[in-house]
Amino acid sequence: MAKLLTTQITPLVLYFKPGQMPPSFSVQVVNQSDSFAAFQMEVLAAGVEAGASPTWYQQAPDMSAKIPPGDRTEFSVTVLDVPPVRGGFVGSMTLTVRVFSVELRQEDRQVINLVIEGSGIIPPQIDILSPQLVATPQTRLEIPVRLYNPNRSTLRINLSVQGLPPEWLTDGQERRLEVPAQGEVTTTFLGQIGSPLDAPSQVYPFDLEARVTSLVSQRLSSQITVLPAGTVALDLTTPEVIYPPPKASRRFLRPETPGGTPPGDSWFSLPMSAMAAFQGPRPTAQPAATAPPCPTTGAKTAVIGLTIHNHSNLAQVITPVVERLHLGWFEGDETQIRPLAAGDRVILPEEPLPLPIGGALPMNLPVVVARPWLGWTRTHLFRLSVLRPDTQIPLEPDHQTVTVRVRPRLAWAIQLLALGGLLTLAVLSRLAPPSHRGPVNMVRFDGRASEVISASEDQTVQRWRIEGHRLRRWQRPVQADKAIRVARYRPVGNDAIAVGYENGSTEILSLRVPQPPLVLSHALGDRVFDLQFTANAQTLFTGYGSGALRRWDLSGLPRGTLRPAQAEDAGFAVQALALMPNDQVVVGGRFNRLVIWDWAQDRMLPFPYLSGGGDQDYITGLATASQQPHRLAISDNQGRISLWDLRTCLTSGTPTETCRPISTWADGHGGESVRAIALTESGCALVSGGADGQVKLWAIQADGSLANERRLGKSRQAIDTVDVILKDQRLLVVSGGSDRRVNLYTAPIPNTCQF
Repeated sequence: MAKLLTTQITPLVLYFKPGQMPPSFSVQVVNQSDSFAAFQMEVLAAGVEAGASPTWYQQAPDMSAKIPPGDRTEFSVTVLDVPPVRGGFVGSMTLTVRVFSVELRQEDRQVINLVIEGSGIIPPQIDILSPQLVATPQTRLEIPVRLYNPNRSTLRINLSVQGLPPEWLTDGQERRLEVPAQGEVTTTFLGQIGSPLDAPSQVYPFDLEARVTSLVSQRLSSQITVLPAGTVALDLTTPEVIYPPPKASRRFLRPETPGGTPPGDSWFSLPMSAMAAFQGPRPTAQPAATAPPCPTTGAKTAVIGLTIHNHSNLAQVITPVVERLHLGWFEGDETQIRPLAAGDRVILPEEPLPLPIGGALPMNLPVVVARPWLGWTRTHLFRLSVLRPDTQIPLEPDHQTVTVRVRPRLAWAIQLLALGGLLTLAVLSRLAPPSHRGPVNMVRFDGRASEVISASEDQTVQRWRIEGHRLRRWQRPVQADKAIRVARYRPVGNDAIAVGYENGSTEILSLRVPQPPLVLSHALGDRVFDLQFTANAQTLFTGYGSGALRRWDLSGLPRGTLRPAQAEDAGFAVQALALMPNDQVVVGGRFNRLVIWDWAQDRMLPFPYLSGGGDQDYITGLATASQQPHRLAISDNQGRISLWDLRTCLTSGTPTETCRPISTWADGHGGESVRAIALTESGCALVSGGADGQVKLWAIQADGSLANERRLGKSRQAIDTVDVILKDQRLLVVSGGSDRRVNLYTAPIPNTCQF
């Protein structure tokens, strides 16, 4: 019989590997008859049972259209899976391609080879049935897993968990499972999370591996999140402290020195080198047995022993906090917090301390309490607590209370002998110069030179009238519950004052009409170091110990609470501000840093200074002259005073690299810190106060050079603030400092001012 159809297959050898791209081949059929005919095709695999589903391959088209004599048609075949041979198959398999036509009643068979690579087994599928695995220490752990077998035969699978601590999986890390063909099996790994010390709060990655053979396996990555748990314990080892301590157990701290604290310092600070001396080594996982003693230098002190234990699974960063509690006559009210007295000191670390998981942090906190000269042993209560940036772990207890028994300085016999002298001192005190009960942080004249305000650590602002060459106490417009850092008159009318507090709050209070103050909203705890009004009193600038700068819009006479109109960060602790023309503010502070805040264009411009500095070097004062706004005076705690002409320093509003002072002197206060400066309105005279207790007047030539100097006063303690004003052809100078006094001086106008 004549051959009515012929077939051609390309290629003749196929390579198939489960899980990779399926191979394909093409079949061309030629109609060699003399009539139209349609063609069909099927693929047969050796070893496949009759009647098995042909889903292991796919062909297109299923049947060709009728084609004329001599024409050809083409089939495309894709092998999707291993032919369903019993028991699976690996190696070379013969496939028979059968092409036939009903019209021609004839068929043609061709053979190709299918090479099956690998094991012939499709890896199983792994799924975790829980959408999110979250646990806490010492709780039940469950990892539900589902395995699916996509093969046409049963698989024996070894399922294991890898990457988790073995002790967490109490019923084992492996399962041997038999999964039916194209079926699934579920299982659960059970266990328990370890204790907080053994299970830190973090994400724990792990893998699930389903292994069929050494060559066939499947891996799924997942993770368990262990949540924070446990407690931080606050253990007070000295619930009661006697101050000063008995001679046999005294320890000594650095000597108390007059002159107050340096700029930016506080009673709650100690250099870290000294802190390490009494704090001891960094904590380890083993709790310390005892707290190390404090260093020995000079002044008598008592020690509060405190140990903080981290019984949680989260590393901590610890900042101890000490607050004074109100103590009534019957020692019953321990809830009201009082500010520390001026003479109280509890020395705390300057920086937060790390506390690892399971660690113990012993601390000895030296405490110095203001001692009464007369009377009986006094009782003071201090509350100790801890600040932490992450409060997910509770503090137990949330605070501890220590009792400090303070003995009077004088014994009873000496007190009786001194009674007469105290009465005499009481009489003499009425004749003493004006004073506060604490160090004076700022003094300022009003615009008419008729009165003075003074701000003090004793939490008051005092108002003094100028009567000739003396000051007379007039009013106390502010009696606060916190120390006051700075106060200034509102320049228009002098009918209000702006007051900046130790805790970071600022208020503007009316001096004429009783009304609630205007509160300037800022983060508490960030001390206000300086504030400046613009000449029209429509804008106020404030600078803070954190480096924050704020501009406040006072137009429209706002009331209640005001939010800042503009905020900026100087990048260093701000100590002093000075206003310049063209909407600019000079900012000085820590590290001898100076910048110009161009708030109208919202930019910070670096200003070159004489030299850089360390973390204990400060720009302490800035002063400008209203009639010569480009004249700038700068002082620092290295004892220098310098005068600058900003017209030669600024080009298009930007400081130049060639900017240099027109005059500098560093011996005016014996090389000690110059803590405050002030310029007259014309800039012809400068007043300075220093850590050496001197108040000096400097005559300034028109070109900015120094003409002469004159000492106006001398105190045994540091001068922290000065101001100067011209009245009735004389200069009035007011000063204040650590001696708590407010002193008024008068001086002839220097020759440099008579032009």
